[in-house]
Amino acid sequence: SKVFRFSKVRGFENESTIWRDAVAEGQVWYQWQVPCAACGTMQLMDDERIVALNKSKDAREILKEDLARYECESCGYHWTDQARRLALGRGEWVPNRNPEGASSVVFHLRAWESPLIPLSRVLHEWFAAQGDPYKLRRYDNNVRAVPAKLVVSETNEANVSLLYQALCWSVSFQTRYQPA
Repeated sequence: SKVFRFSKVRGFENESTIWRDAVAEGQVWYQWQVPCAACGTMQLMDDERIVALNKSKDAREILKEDLARYECESCGYHWTDQARRLALGRGEWVPNRNPEGASSVVFHLRAWESPLIPLSRVLHEWFAAQGDPYKLRRYDNNVRAVPAKLVVSETNEANVSLLYQALCWSVSFQTRYQPA
Protein backbone atom coordinates (compact mmCIF):
# COMPACT_ATOMS: atom_id res chain seq x y z
CA SER A 1 0.00 0.00 0.00
CA LYS A 2 1.05 3.60 -0.61
CA VAL A 3 0.60 6.56 1.70
CA PHE A 4 0.83 10.11 0.37
CA ARG A 5 1.09 13.12 2.65
CA PHE A 6 0.87 16.64 1.28
CA SER A 7 1.48 19.58 3.55
CA LYS A 8 3.40 22.75 4.00
CA VAL A 9 5.90 23.17 6.78
CA ARG A 10 4.57 25.05 9.81
CA GLY A 11 6.38 26.72 12.69
CA PHE A 12 9.78 25.84 14.06
CA GLU A 13 11.67 22.54 13.71
CA ASN A 14 10.21 21.09 16.90
CA GLU A 15 6.65 22.13 15.89
CA SER A 16 6.43 20.90 12.30
CA THR A 17 5.29 17.29 12.24
CA ILE A 18 5.52 17.04 8.45
CA TRP A 19 9.16 18.19 8.50
CA ARG A 20 10.07 16.00 11.47
CA ASP A 21 8.53 12.95 9.75
CA ALA A 22 10.18 13.77 6.41
CA VAL A 23 13.60 14.05 8.03
CA ALA A 24 13.11 10.90 10.12
CA GLU A 25 11.52 8.70 7.46
CA GLY A 26 12.53 10.09 4.07
CA GLN A 27 15.20 7.83 2.63
CA VAL A 28 15.50 9.87 -0.57
CA TRP A 29 14.74 13.56 -1.10
CA TYR A 30 13.78 14.83 -4.54
CA GLN A 31 14.14 18.44 -5.67
CA TRP A 32 13.13 20.09 -8.94
CA GLN A 33 16.13 20.79 -11.18
CA VAL A 34 15.79 23.15 -14.14
CA PRO A 35 17.89 24.19 -17.17
CA CYS A 36 19.00 27.78 -17.77
CA ALA A 37 17.32 29.22 -20.87
CA ALA A 38 20.59 30.84 -21.93
CA CYS A 39 23.30 28.24 -21.27
CA GLY A 40 21.34 25.05 -20.54
CA THR A 41 23.09 24.36 -17.21
CA MET A 42 20.87 22.21 -14.97
CA GLN A 43 20.52 23.66 -11.49
CA LEU A 44 18.57 23.46 -8.26
CA MET A 45 17.08 26.90 -7.82
CA ASP A 46 17.96 28.82 -4.64
CA ASP A 47 16.22 31.93 -3.34
CA GLU A 48 19.59 33.60 -2.79
CA ARG A 49 19.86 33.85 -6.59
CA ILE A 50 16.66 35.92 -6.88
CA VAL A 51 17.81 39.51 -7.40
CA ALA A 52 16.28 42.91 -8.19
CA LEU A 53 17.29 44.41 -11.52
CA ASN A 54 18.18 47.77 -9.97
CA LYS A 55 19.59 46.26 -6.73
CA SER A 56 16.53 47.62 -4.88
CA LYS A 57 15.77 46.35 -1.40
CA ASP A 58 12.40 48.12 -1.29
CA ALA A 59 9.80 45.35 -1.08
CA ARG A 60 6.97 47.50 -2.47
CA GLU A 61 9.01 48.79 -5.41
CA ILE A 62 10.17 45.27 -6.32
CA LEU A 63 6.59 44.01 -6.39
CA LYS A 64 5.06 47.06 -8.10
CA GLU A 65 7.74 47.34 -10.81
CA ASP A 66 8.20 43.55 -11.23
CA LEU A 67 11.96 43.90 -10.71
CA ALA A 68 12.91 40.39 -9.58
CA ARG A 69 14.92 38.06 -11.78
CA TYR A 70 16.55 34.69 -11.21
CA GLU A 71 20.30 34.73 -11.84
CA CYS A 72 21.76 31.59 -13.43
CA GLU A 73 24.50 30.07 -11.29
CA SER A 74 26.60 29.34 -14.36
CA CYS A 75 26.29 32.17 -16.89
CA GLY A 76 24.66 34.92 -14.79
CA TYR A 77 21.71 35.32 -17.19
CA HIS A 78 18.74 37.01 -15.48
CA TRP A 79 15.60 34.94 -16.03
CA THR A 80 12.26 36.70 -16.27
CA ASP A 81 9.17 34.93 -14.91
CA GLN A 82 8.45 33.79 -18.45
CA ALA A 83 11.95 32.27 -18.82
CA ARG A 84 11.59 30.65 -15.40
CA ARG A 85 8.23 29.12 -16.34
CA LEU A 86 9.84 27.64 -19.45
CA ALA A 87 12.73 26.29 -17.36
CA LEU A 88 10.30 24.83 -14.83
CA GLY A 89 8.43 23.09 -17.66
CA ARG A 90 11.70 21.52 -18.83
CA GLY A 91 12.79 20.51 -15.35
CA GLU A 92 12.97 17.14 -13.66
CA TRP A 93 12.89 15.66 -10.19
CA VAL A 94 16.39 14.69 -9.05
CA PRO A 95 17.13 12.54 -5.99
CA ASN A 96 19.79 13.36 -3.42
CA ARG A 97 20.93 9.70 -3.56
CA ASN A 98 20.24 6.49 -5.44
CA PRO A 99 16.51 5.82 -4.94
CA GLU A 100 16.75 2.08 -5.59
CA GLY A 101 15.04 0.16 -2.80
CA ALA A 102 13.74 3.28 -1.03
CA SER A 103 10.33 2.79 0.55
CA SER A 104 9.89 6.39 1.72
CA VAL A 105 10.66 9.39 -0.47
CA VAL A 106 10.21 13.14 0.00
CA PHE A 107 9.45 15.67 -2.75
CA HIS A 108 10.50 19.17 -1.67
CA LEU A 109 9.10 22.08 -3.70
CA ARG A 110 9.64 25.74 -2.78
CA ALA A 111 7.50 28.74 -3.84
CA TRP A 112 9.91 29.97 -6.53
CA GLU A 113 9.70 26.54 -8.16
CA SER A 114 6.00 27.08 -8.84
CA PRO A 115 4.97 28.81 -12.07
CA LEU A 116 2.08 30.36 -10.12
CA ILE A 117 4.30 32.46 -7.82
CA PRO A 118 6.06 35.46 -9.45
CA LEU A 119 9.72 36.00 -8.56
CA SER A 120 8.88 39.56 -7.51
CA ARG A 121 6.43 38.16 -4.93
CA VAL A 122 9.17 35.95 -3.47
CA LEU A 123 11.70 38.81 -3.28
CA HIS A 124 9.03 41.15 -1.91
CA GLU A 125 8.24 38.66 0.89
CA TRP A 126 11.96 38.37 1.73
CA PHE A 127 12.59 42.10 2.07
CA ALA A 128 9.26 42.71 3.81
CA ALA A 129 10.20 40.11 6.43
CA GLN A 130 13.54 41.65 7.40
CA GLY A 131 13.61 42.68 11.05
CA ASP A 132 10.32 40.93 11.87
CA PRO A 133 10.74 37.43 13.39
CA TYR A 134 7.09 36.50 12.72
CA LYS A 135 7.36 37.44 9.02
CA LEU A 136 10.72 35.66 8.73
CA ARG A 137 9.13 32.51 10.13
CA ARG A 138 6.30 32.83 7.59
CA TYR A 139 8.86 33.32 4.81
CA ASP A 140 10.73 30.16 5.85
CA ASN A 141 7.51 28.13 6.12
CA ASN A 142 5.52 29.46 3.17
CA VAL A 143 8.22 30.39 0.64
CA ARG A 144 11.31 28.31 1.42
CA ALA A 145 9.21 25.34 2.65
CA VAL A 146 11.45 24.71 5.65
CA PRO A 147 10.87 25.10 9.38
CA ALA A 148 11.99 28.35 10.91
CA LYS A 149 15.06 28.30 13.10
CA LEU A 150 15.21 30.14 16.38
CA VAL A 151 18.61 31.81 16.68
CA VAL A 152 19.81 32.64 20.15
CA SER A 153 23.11 34.38 20.63
CA GLU A 154 24.96 34.53 23.89
CA THR A 155 26.62 37.69 25.02
CA ASN A 156 28.71 38.80 27.91
CA GLU A 157 26.54 40.72 30.41
CA ALA A 158 29.32 43.21 31.17
CA ASN A 159 29.78 44.03 27.46
CA VAL A 160 26.04 44.58 27.08
CA SER A 161 26.07 46.91 30.08
CA LEU A 162 29.01 48.88 28.66
CA LEU A 163 27.36 49.08 25.26
CA TYR A 164 24.12 50.30 26.82
CA GLN A 165 25.97 52.98 28.79
CA ALA A 166 27.90 54.03 25.71
CA LEU A 167 24.70 54.32 23.69
CA CYS A 168 22.94 56.28 26.43
CA TRP A 169 25.81 58.71 26.87
CA SER A 170 26.86 58.71 23.20
CA VAL A 171 30.31 57.63 24.30
CA SER A 172 32.58 55.54 22.16
CA PHE A 173 34.36 52.70 23.91
CA GLN A 174 36.90 50.16 22.88
CA THR A 175 37.45 46.69 24.23
CA ARG A 176 41.23 46.58 24.33
CA TYR A 177 41.48 45.41 27.89
CA GLN A 178 44.95 44.20 28.79
CA PRO A 179 45.63 42.84 32.27
CA ALA A 180 48.31 44.69 34.22
